[in-house]
Amino acid sequence: MARRRRSSFGATRVVVARAPAATPTIRIAAPAPIARRAARRAGHAARRVGRAAYNEKHTITALVAAGLLGLIEKTGTALPRIPRLSTAATYGLGAWAYGKYGRSVTAQHVATGLLSCAIRDFAAGKTTDAIVGDEVLGVMAGYDDDMSGEDEG
Repeated sequence: MARRRRSSFGATRVVVARAPAATPTIRIAAPAPIARRAARRAGHAARRVGRAAYNEKHTITALVAAGLLGLIEKTGTALPRIPRLSTAATYGLGAWAYGKYGRSVTAQHVATGLLSCAIRDFAAGKTTDAIVGDEVLGVMAGYDDDMSGEDEG
């Protein structure tokens, strides 16, 4: 067999080149800048507020329902209702029934807010639109022409 040809290069050499040393980094424990601390503290506070609001979402739902009813009544919009009940009581009972039989927790909390408004109005002596003059429970008092309400006999 024939001999193989070797490469014409000799053994490879290793050349060591030294790079200049980088300047050492010195780390010192120092407080963070005030802006960063304030931002971190604000982020923690925002998370705490969000967590508290999430835990109180039922109360917030009741408050929003009462507030929306107040805004609607303020604009003077006539809402359909049960004749001898206030608007808040009518919608509160409807929300309560839907929450109980439809198994909606949100509707139950809406009912809490609306029925709270209805009870407040009742306790404060506010009359509903259904009670006009002497009409109470569907019975209208009869008056003469002089509107005194007394018999002349």
